[in-house]
Amino acid sequence: MLSLGYTPQSSFTVSIGREYHVFAMALWQGAILLLLADDHHLPNWFPMGLFSANDPRLPDEWSFWSAESDEEGLQALWGYKQLVADATHYDGLLEREPEALRYFYEEETRRLNLD
Repeated sequence: MLSLGYTPQSSFTVSIGREYHVFAMALWQGAILLLLADDHHLPNWFPMGLFSANDPRLPDEWSFWSAESDEEGLQALWGYKQLVADATHYDGLLEREPEALRYFYEEETRRLNLD
């Protein structure tokens, strides 16, 4: 995780022992990150090493995108269709844009109703 800019003093807005639903996975500079609603109920990306998987299956409706082989930063993305198909939605989540957050929470509601 140090290669991603995290330090041993880094803190994360997730809790030990709590179960989270994963809405996407990203390959970022060689590390897998997970998109989930954190303890403040905000969509955030977290290193996969913070979690263990209770159910290793990927949702059937997820889409996939990969960058050119020499791309730095975001190299691949798995997740709900809007996130993978629309770069402005991906960026909007990072910027906390209201429309992106609204769509994320709609996706969260839809996904939780399936479980």
